[in-house]
Amino acid sequence: MKMISRQPCSLAVRPAIHGWEVLCAPGPLAQLLGQLAPISEPETTLVDGQPMLIIPLTSALDSALENLVNTLINLRYDAGRVQLELFSEEEI
Repeated sequence: MKMISRQPCSLAVRPAIHGWEVLCAPGPLAQLLGQLAPISEPETTLVDGQPMLIIPLTSALDSALENLVNTLINLRYDAGRVQLELFSEEEI
């Protein structure tokens, strides 16, 4: 398993029998990944005592993530700058 991030949310990837899985702390990012996968109800596992949702890296999720990255790259070239903030400690 490779931890990608612990702050502000834990995210990891690990090999699985049929490809790869994304492990994500419950919350908005996990909901988004689950909808993009698409899966009905993700399984849960514990990592260092923290519950993590298991989201299979399906072809639909892979394609959606690739489209997101390509869109951000295109926006950068069109606008000259792109900033993406998924989580903020500041109250909105």
